[in-house]
Order: sequence, then C-alpha cells, then structure tokens
Amino acid sequence: MSRLMRTTISQIYNEHTYLREHLNINEKAKFDRIVNEDSSQSFEFALRELMVFLARYHQQKCIVLIDEYDAPISSAYHNGYYEDAMHFLRPMLSSLLKDNINLQRAFMVGILRIGKSDFLSSLNNVDVFPMTRAKYATSFGFTEDEVRLLLEHHNVEIPMSEVTDWYNGYLIGTQDNCHPLFNPWSIVCLCQHRELQPFWNESGIQRCSFDFGATWVCEPLAERQNVL
Repeated sequence: MSRLMRTTISQIYNEHTYLREHLNINEKAKFDRIVNEDSSQSFEFALRELMVFLARYHQQKCIVLIDEYDAPISSAYHNGYYEDAMHFLRPMLSSLLKDNINLQRAFMVGILRIGKSDFLSSLNNVDVFPMTRAKYATSFGFTEDEVRLLLEHHNVEIPMSEVTDWYNGYLIGTQDNCHPLFNPWSIVCLCQHRELQPFWNESGIQRCSFDFGATWVCEPLAERQNVL
C-alpha cells in the first residue's frame, strides 16, 4: 500500500516539475526525493506540501478533487492490509483537508458517509449531498430528457419505452420530489453498441461492514437483473 501510494504521489509531482525552479534549496531536495520515491522521505504530507508550492506559484488557493475516496479503505480491508492503509491515509487526508491555508475547497465522492468514517471524522465544515437530497438529485444519473438527446445525437433508433424498461432503475430524491434516473454507464454503452444489453451486470445486494463502524448497502431498485 505505502509503495503504491509513493509511486502515485511521485507521478503527481512529476506532473508539476515546472515548480522546481521556483523552490529553495531545501524544498528542491525534498521535491527530488519524492520524485525519486526515496523511502527515507515521508510521503504522508507530500500532497499538502505540493499545495504550498502550487499556491505560491499560481498565487491562488487549491481545489482538491477526490473520487472514490473510500475505495482504498475497502480494498485494504478485504485484502488484509487495513492497518497499513489507515496508517498512511489518515494523516495524508487530514493534512490535505483540515487546517490547510492553501485549500480553497475540496470535493469528495464516495459511498461511505464522511461523518461515520473514522479516518475522516476530524474534518470540519463538511456538507454532505446524499442521493436523497433534492438539490443535486438529478446529478446522480441521466434524466429522461438527457437520454432522449443522447439517443438522438448518436442515431440510436430504439424506442424510448424499451430503453426505459431496461435502464431506468433509479428513483432519486425525496418522496415528494422524486426523479427517475437512468444508469449513465448503460446509456453510454447503448449509444456505442446500439443494442439493448445488460451492460451493468453486477446489480444485487452487497453488504460490507468495516472496523470503523460503518456499513454501506447497495440494493437493486428493480427485480430484473438487467435494469441497472
């Protein structure tokens, strides 16, 4: 886990080598150690330090985007290196997102609720937008109007009623303000292949309980396996 993270962070630093000439001697030495994946260098706080360099160079604070922030924890738990992963990820994410003067804002996407996850519980001023919140309900999938436009744009001559039977498997929002949504991956594949297929095969119930006291449940929203 630690080696993989060092490699990933090293690659991120390599994408910003233009910063090096604007660093002092000590910062250059640290920058080079990270690029070279020197194991003597602490990598847990490397991204926070990179934000210092970026903010100084661009004269503006950074925006951090983290997709599937909980995926490494799930993988670590199921593959037997949970403690090793937490030892690295907890300080890394905390240093990035908490009391960081170079952070403008952060946007994180995942399944595990931040407030219930031990490794993110120390964060302040977190606004959570679940699928049941009306404000962004239509952002979790394609609406019917969007699907019609996509099918027309890609010349997919399949009746909308059949597309709905296959891929309209989500009801998102509140009981009083509910939006039927289509699975984005299935619609994209449909536009590419132009035939109805169960592109999303892994629909079903999955329960994963973790040591940090959180459980997520993914349930099918229709009886047919090819809906999602």
